[in-house]
Amino acid sequence: MSHELERDIDIDIGGLFSALWRKRTLLLGVGLVSGLLAFVILQFVSPQYRSETKIEIQSRDSDFGNNNRSNSEQQRALLDQEGIGSQVQIITSRDVARSVIKDLGLAREKEFDAAQSLSLLDEILVMVGMKTNPVDIDTVERALKAYYEKLSVTNVARTRVISIVFSSVNPKLAQKIPEAIANEYLRIQVAAKQSLSEEEAKALKPQIEALRIAVRNAEAEVATYRATSDILIGRNNRSLATQQLTEMSTELSRVRSQRANAEAKVAAVERTLDDGSPVDSISDVLTAPLIQRLRERQVTLRAQIAELSATLLSAHPRIKSLNSQLSNLDQQIRKEAGKILRSMRNDARIARSREKSLRASLNELKAESARVGEDQVELRGLEREAKAQRELLNAYLKRYNEAASKQKQNFLAADARIFSRASLPLEPYFPKTVPIVISAFFGSVLLASMFILAGFLTMARPARNDVYAADNAGLYANGNQIDTALTDGELSQDTAYSDGGVAVAAETIAALGKARITLISPEGEVGSEGSVLLARFLATTGSSVIVVDMTGAGASSQAMIGPQLVLGIKDLLANEASFGDVIHSDRSSRAHIIPTGGASAEKAAQAGDRLFMVFDALEETYDFVIIDCGAVDVSGIARVSNPATVNIINAIDENNPVVQQASDMLVRAGFRNPIIIHPSPQERQLMGTVAA
Repeated sequence: MSHELERDIDIDIGGLFSALWRKRTLLLGVGLVSGLLAFVILQFVSPQYRSETKIEIQSRDSDFGNNNRSNSEQQRALLDQEGIGSQVQIITSRDVARSVIKDLGLAREKEFDAAQSLSLLDEILVMVGMKTNPVDIDTVERALKAYYEKLSVTNVARTRVISIVFSSVNPKLAQKIPEAIANEYLRIQVAAKQSLSEEEAKALKPQIEALRIAVRNAEAEVATYRATSDILIGRNNRSLATQQLTEMSTELSRVRSQRANAEAKVAAVERTLDDGSPVDSISDVLTAPLIQRLRERQVTLRAQIAELSATLLSAHPRIKSLNSQLSNLDQQIRKEAGKILRSMRNDARIARSREKSLRASLNELKAESARVGEDQVELRGLEREAKAQRELLNAYLKRYNEAASKQKQNFLAADARIFSRASLPLEPYFPKTVPIVISAFFGSVLLASMFILAGFLTMARPARNDVYAADNAGLYANGNQIDTALTDGELSQDTAYSDGGVAVAAETIAALGKARITLISPEGEVGSEGSVLLARFLATTGSSVIVVDMTGAGASSQAMIGPQLVLGIKDLLANEASFGDVIHSDRSSRAHIIPTGGASAEKAAQAGDRLFMVFDALEETYDFVIIDCGAVDVSGIARVSNPATVNIINAIDENNPVVQQASDMLVRAGFRNPIIIHPSPQERQLMGTVAA
């Protein structure tokens, strides 16, 4: 419930801005002093210049003599993120740094030699042994330390670009050093490739000599074996025996075909002659020249017989002579056919003899080819060995030639290129005087504003062990001075307080920094004037103050906000209003007030147990919570008080015995000793301006 009540409390935004406005002169002064101090300090700071060189990592191997691209794996390893990171480490290596320092003579520069720029403090620390004397360190090591402090080498995100940034008080050095680093890095890469090529060439040379001897021996073995094994090579790199076997097989097939053809013809002629059939059906007989001439004569005779038969009888001598000649021609034709048959039989016999001879030769060639085949198996093995040795020798010779050619400086290329060279910086990157001075001005103003606002919100509690004593006689009713003893931020239980004016009490209570205060008026609610004055005096100290009007007639409310009826504590307890509705501002000070309110007293009384939660919530927000209880008894005080509560008695007439009776009553009831206040005429008169 207390957290819900806290959220309803409004922060005085206007008060925050008012506090800043009242301190405007202080804020402006703080800003100007800070800006001026920053400007003065910057005059003693050496300007720093910075320049950048960018390198792109890429494979730049030439294709000359490298047709198989066998280094693809190396290229992938070079271009992945791990490869780029390795190149960054090479660039930042001490070898590169030493070379750059030596080439540019950085060890002689004051900027890179701590021994030349020892401050008085450094000399003292060296003397007492708390710091190593730079003179005892090697000059190169001193230069290396300064070198690395000024160097920044990074891989640009999601690229293969490496940025080399160097800062120096000398703009020319700021330009030269990143350029020198990049050039040295490229030189190291080329040197590494050259060294690798030299090592490869040295390793290959003895192997090549051994392979040459091996190839020579292998080829000699092939030639020797070919000569001793009588393996004759014919056309198309084939053995002579194999070629002869192929040719013999072809000839045998041809002879077999001829023999079969001759035997078929002989059989055909024999059947014709044996049957007495005319020889006209035998094509081979008819093609004989003699047979053709006889056939022509036979045709002529038959034509004459046919012609003469038209005029002569068959017994005519002329007819008989022609028939006799025709018969002789038939006999001659058959006789010639017999001769042709004998010739065919002779051809068939010759073909059979040729076939037999070829078959015998073929068998001999098969045996020879088998022998040659076995020898060729061994020969091919020797040839393969010689070929393998020769190919290996050629591969080694190719690699050796590539390595030898890469040793030339103008042929090798680093796997990187400089695509953005460092330029001469014209302006220092640090310090930027104007931005820093402006930042110092506004930063100090902002910081001072934060302290002021924090003091406003926390009310810049004074130290609780201080003793506050007012020395302005015009603000005291009787010049009395109250001495307070504080223990752990609380008023001591046994501390007695003297009577005094409201200003004295306000100074005393302000020393607590934070408190819950109950005020009772035993002479009547007219005494609530002291509650209003106390709240207004506390508000002038910069503390946040709120008054809760628990009087019956709303005396405090009328004095602080006027006679109008507004929502107040009774409405809050009756759940008819929120905190934001019941908190109002004092018309004469920065204090706040929760009036009595207009809700039913009975309904509010039913929620009386919420009072402590209300006061606890108010204490989380305000430094001082003043509860004006009016003319109440001990039981009424007990409902709003706790052991740490500061009890105050408002006195109109300081000699009125009821005031002392009320004080004694509180002490007997176990409450801490009360403070008795009675406003003086001067306080009432001054409050009109002081409270403002």
